[in-house]
Amino acid sequence: MKLLAIRRHLKGGLRRQQLLQYLEKYAELDIVAIDLAPINKIINYILCFHARKFLWRERLRKNVYYFRSMSMQVKKVLDAQSKQYDAVLFFEGLFGPGTYKGPGIPYAVYEDTTAMVCRREWQPWVPDTMNSQKYLFLEKNFYQKALVNFGAVEKTKKSFINDYHVDASKVYNVGMGCNLPLNQSEEKENDRPYFLFVGYEIERKGLCTLINAFKKLRVNKHEVFLKLAGPEIDVDDDHVIVTGPIKNQEKMIQLYDHAMAFIMPSIFDPVPSAVLEALGRGVPTIVSDGCGGAEYIQQGENGFVFEKNNEDDLMRYLQIILENKNLRQTMRKKAYETVRNNFSWDLIAAKMIQIIEEKLNQDHDHFLLRVEK
Repeated sequence: MKLLAIRRHLKGGLRRQQLLQYLEKYAELDIVAIDLAPINKIINYILCFHARKFLWRERLRKNVYYFRSMSMQVKKVLDAQSKQYDAVLFFEGLFGPGTYKGPGIPYAVYEDTTAMVCRREWQPWVPDTMNSQKYLFLEKNFYQKALVNFGAVEKTKKSFINDYHVDASKVYNVGMGCNLPLNQSEEKENDRPYFLFVGYEIERKGLCTLINAFKKLRVNKHEVFLKLAGPEIDVDDDHVIVTGPIKNQEKMIQLYDHAMAFIMPSIFDPVPSAVLEALGRGVPTIVSDGCGGAEYIQQGENGFVFEKNNEDDLMRYLQIILENKNLRQTMRKKAYETVRNNFSWDLIAAKMIQIIEEKLNQDHDHFLLRVEK
């Protein structure tokens, strides 16, 4: 099968790079990066201007003008291709495959989450420019016209069906892969045992819930530490260690491998890579029910799921992990097996190609999105 992947950037986005690497194993794959033409960029900047820099930045890729203009760039790319492709692959619902009035190249979509999920659960990711009826139409039409829509978690799959009214036969939850090498190891002896958090955002990641739960745990004088890898935050507690951002993969692996447990207390988090990284390194993992990674957790077997924003609920699971070494050892094995058996990028890529091929072999006409002027 000949597949064309269209992206906004050739580089960036480790999870997409990993997926593309394994897709090449199962299909003849070309990758094209597109961007707005210079004049369209200027117009887009003007149309999206806002005094708040963060909101201006969010608006730039999430508005009707950007969607239509980028879709036309896609059309130009497809028209210029000398090779005949069986399908096109998109990674986000921010633009479509152009303006065709008849049958065109079928396309597939792979999404972590959808804008409708964000509208309900985390408004800062949805600027006002995404809430017009024109934008909602473009978004809905994009998913409905796809040959197949792939979600990274069950919530995304349900959103395709319930929010965008996509035919359920065209929607699949294929999961996500682990970005680090997998490893199953015994718990390493550590004279400074610690829980580990990895992430950059403070509010959305629920970091205050974790810090407060940890302080409650420490009331009983447990000699344990909390390491925060990534966020820039000041914590007045000598048992909370802020490492700052860690870019070196080997250092990151060491942090995972020596941790007693990994914690992701997010208020909203579609599919954090760190959850699968921790599980893939054999680390017992505690996540909130606001985290998409909760569906990777088998309660009491490879970790625990707690109620988001509930410090006491989280503290209870921290204590269980801390006081039960045998349980930690059992969980380490289960955590590793969870990822090895279900969530490698190789497995995800093979599954996606198989489904696309099956859909292409069905006797249906496939139409590309129409972006009305």
